[in-house]
Parts: sequence; structure tokens; C-alpha cells
Amino acid sequence: MKRINELLTDYFCEIHNIDVSEPYEIEYVDAIDLLTSDRLDLLPKISWLKAHDEGIATDYADEYYRESIKAITGRTFKEGGKEKEKKSLEDFVNAFSDLRNIEKEVNCKS
Repeated sequence: MKRINELLTDYFCEIHNIDVSEPYEIEYVDAIDLLTSDRLDLLPKISWLKAHDEGIATDYADEYYRESIKAITGRTFKEGGKEKEKKSLEDFVNAFSDLRNIEKEVNCKS
């Protein structure tokens, strides 16, 4: 079993008061169940994934995603706790693309 700090950043654990010394069980849920008023940041990400997977309206999806990242970061394009890793829009897009590719690889293997 992986430790929680192998899956989440120190910054995330700190701001959410997660005790990294405790064992945690990973729960898998349908992505749609995560879409709540607290996670409106997911809408642009879902739109971006769908557009790029289907090859349609990618310009609109890219702009929607860009504007959401701009809003979330207060126009800085720097992620709290990950300023060394994500310090530009390109860093956000690359990280999200990498995550998408990993997810596709995992789904192909299962």
C-alpha cells in the first residue's frame, strides 16, 4: 500500500490537515461523482479531455481550460505548493496531458 504522501504533495497535505503518518485506503469512484459545487474546476478539465479525445472544438476547450487556470491561480499560472513544477500555463497543460496519458495506459492494461 502506498503512503499518502507518495500520492499527494506536502503542500496539499498541509493545507488539508492530512496526517501523513496514518494509513489511508484509496477509494475509486466515478469521476462524475466528484463534480460538486466545490469542484467547479473540473468542468474545464472534463471539456478539455473530451474535446481532445474526440478531436472536436479543441481551440474552445484549450481557451476554457486556460481561463480556468488563470482564474484559479489569480492570473499567476503558479500552483500553490508546486511553484517549482507549475509556473506557466504550459506547465499546467503538460502536467494534465501527462496525467491523461497515464490514465490511458492504465486503462489499456486493465
